[in-house]
Amino acid sequence: MKFLIVYTGDIGVGSEPMEMESNGIGSCVVVILYDKVKRNGGMAHIMLPKKLGEHEEDIIIKKTKQDSSYLMARYAPSGIDSLLSELSELGSEKTDLVAALVGGANMFAELASGRASVGSRNVDSIESELEKHGIEIIKREVGGKVGRSVNFNLDEGKIEIVNNS
Repeated sequence: MKFLIVYTGDIGVGSEPMEMESNGIGSCVVVILYDKVKRNGGMAHIMLPKKLGEHEEDIIIKKTKQDSSYLMARYAPSGIDSLLSELSELGSEKTDLVAALVGGANMFAELASGRASVGSRNVDSIESELEKHGIEIIKREVGGKVGRSVNFNLDEGKIEIVNNS
């Protein structure tokens, strides 16, 4: 079975039999998309809800096509679009995809001072993007004050989440 680690800001896609894992999920949100028909899937470890300013450039470091990993999941809109594009190349259609969200913790509550935390803004932005694409979210483990790790088994369509307290 293939195994892929999806790092912060990256995406990864594949087909069964395969496992994907992402660790160190705090205020970031990992988006998992699964094609229930073709059993393809992908993961994006999204860092921020959107660009912070007009002059900020996306960090895009294209790695080898074999590792299927790009630093394109820095922001929710480009992360979701990149993940959908990669899954489309594997033959997946949006209508066959379901989503799971993991993360979005409020790791530094004392710094938020009345504003919505980065974690909750990430979750809101990602939910909006998925709704725009017509993708149903079937699992959510978001919020709270602890980091998480997630393992995604494409063969079984199984997601395992560990709280890092």
